Amino acid sequence: MALSAACGLPGTHALNLTPGKRAEHIRNILDQVFAHDTRGGINPLEGEFLIARLLESQPRCVAEIGTAAGVSTAIILKALDLLPHPKDFFAFEYLTYCYFAPEREPGYLVGLTYDELPSYYHPNWGIGSADMGKAMEGKGQIDFLLIDGNHSHPWATLDTICALPYLADNALLVYHDINLHLIGSERSKDEYGPHLLFYHFPGLEKITPGVSLPNIGAFRLDGSPQAALPHLLEVLYSHEWVPNSWPTLDLEAIKTPAEVIKKYLGVRQKAYLLEFMQAYLENRNTHMPTGA
Repeated sequence: MALSAACGLPGTHALNLTPGKRAEHIRNILDQVFAHDTRGGINPLEGEFLIARLLESQPRCVAEIGTAAGVSTAIILKALDLLPHPKDFFAFEYLTYCYFAPEREPGYLVGLTYDELPSYYHPNWGIGSADMGKAMEGKGQIDFLLIDGNHSHPWATLDTICALPYLADNALLVYHDINLHLIGSERSKDEYGPHLLFYHFPGLEKITPGVSLPNIGAFRLDGSPQAALPHLLEVLYSHEWVPNSWPTLDLEAIKTPAEVIKKYLGVRQKAYLLEFMQAYLENRNTHMPTGA
């Protein structure tokens, strides 16, 4: 699929909607997507939140890390259809199949909501955040990123670090399942990685739906992605890593994050991450304080 030359560049067109028209568009998108089996994905309230952020920010280059059946994928596409300017959407899924329906490919819900896939949609199955450069290198900067991959700490943080080289300045980051460990089932009690990142990332205005325990939230980077890295490392090192998480946490898993850290902060900080991982492998419940 061809990539629009304008990916990541300021827009010359804008979508202006009255509150009533905007509400109508949101309702229509939700009706189209939630007419299907949407298990394993975001719910209508979270879908409404996601659409609202897309219509407000009107991004040109969107990415999603963690696709599963493609509920959020289909919602993003339907919202992007409304934007008059050129755009591109990259979906990344570590698996080559839907985790709860292995007979189906990731994002299969998109095929149920479209007769013909949008030309700006770029699905990448079997490619996680560590390898997203294979699709993104030289193809613009992401100004809207949804992270909804593995929820055990430190995966949400590692996914974000891996994405930094491809983010635009002041990019909007959206995280799903930010309170899953509090509102989910017993098996979700260790899935607090997005919560740690979202609530412990300092100094930024956090946007969530107006409910007591929201499960989706967004914030906009203040300036360059590089400036966010020290905060991400604080989250990475200050909280215990969940033992026996999946995908497996090993030296290979942190290869790309280590290179990003080296690029922005130097060899010494990369070496510290490798030392931290070695300690984690020796004791799966290790906790090392920031700045050690």
